[in-house]
Amino acid sequence: MSAVENRFLVNVEVVIVRENRFLMIERGHGEEFGASWLCMPGGTVDWDIPVEDALEVTARREVIEEVGLSLDATMAYVESHTFDAGGPVLDVVLLARPADSAADPYVASPDEVASVEWMTLAEIIADERVQPWTKESLRRAEKLRKMLNW
Repeated sequence: MSAVENRFLVNVEVVIVRENRFLMIERGHGEEFGASWLCMPGGTVDWDIPVEDALEVTARREVIEEVGLSLDATMAYVESHTFDAGGPVLDVVLLARPADSAADPYVASPDEVASVEWMTLAEIIADERVQPWTKESLRRAEKLRKMLNW
């Protein structure tokens, strides 16, 4: 296998928490991967120029693009895992809070996002549109949220 074939796409997912609820998006119905799934906002790291804090920059950009929210300055690492989406993907999950706790998310990118909703962990775990790996990421995020007293 060549070095090019071994390269991973880097994806960042953002678990946004407010008042013990998590912001979930329903992926757009026309999305090639995971159409209609419930998941966290996020997307891939862009390569334009070298940048510091690339994961955090990606998280902030994707959250604004998808749901129109700005994030608080502090983010916390939750976990990472790999998967195949037609090629290898390294998925990094971060925990964050909205910069403005009163701001309402909205569908800012209708091609990518069909709807947005604040949900409890129990509601998310019970929803069959949520994939098992997303449920696990959220369980880990909830443990970290409690540890951080967010």
